[in-house]
Amino acid sequence: MTELDTLLEEICEKEEASETLAADMAEKEKRRLEGDQIAAQEMRKRAMESLSETQKRNSKADTKDGPKRKVRKGGDTALAFLAEKAENERKLKEESNRLERERLEINGKGKNRQIYATTE
Repeated sequence: MTELDTLLEEICEKEEASETLAADMAEKEKRRLEGDQIAAQEMRKRAMESLSETQKRNSKADTKDGPKRKVRKGGDTALAFLAEKAENERKLKEESNRLERERLEINGKGKNRQIYATTE
């Protein structure tokens, strides 16, 4: 065998290897595209289904508890909170006014003593 024959065989082997590699890559790409198409079809189906169908599908997936309902607090709790807040503010205001009156009385008595002491 000559050097030329050896090189030709080597080239043929590399060509076959690249062809098998290309075939494998094409097969992987084909499977990926098929998976993408299936996912896209499922997404389109979900987008087009009605609300009741969505609820049925979700209830099948979550059969243990059934559909959960949200508990909403009524407006009476907000009113009760506001009434309690107003009552607390009123009590604070009364306490503040009482303390201010006491402070003024103490200051007034002290001034009266000073005035009385300076006049004597």
